Amino acid sequence: MFISSGSVNVTTTATLLASAKQSRDSILIQNNSSSIPLYFGTDEDVTAIGGGVIPVGQSFSDSGASCYKGAWYGITESSTVDARVTEAYLIKIGGAPL
Repeated sequence: MFISSGSVNVTTTATLLASAKQSRDSILIQNNSSSIPLYFGTDEDVTAIGGGVIPVGQSFSDSGASCYKGAWYGITESSTVDARVTEAYLIKIGGAPL
């Protein structure tokens, strides 16, 4: 299994949190902000009204056989949120994510 993690600055414009990966086994999206909720969804039309919400200091995870393999996007109502994204993938023989 291959694990990657990183930080994404999410603003009031839809921001890519994680690109689509067919080999994704799990994803964890954390809202590292101390004051601003993070809204998220599965397309770049995500809004603060129509997206799921990750409250301040909380996280969202998806894993297992039903783990969503497509892209994840985030957006804020105001300012910038530091989102932390951790993904686990199955790997192929060459070591690269599938």
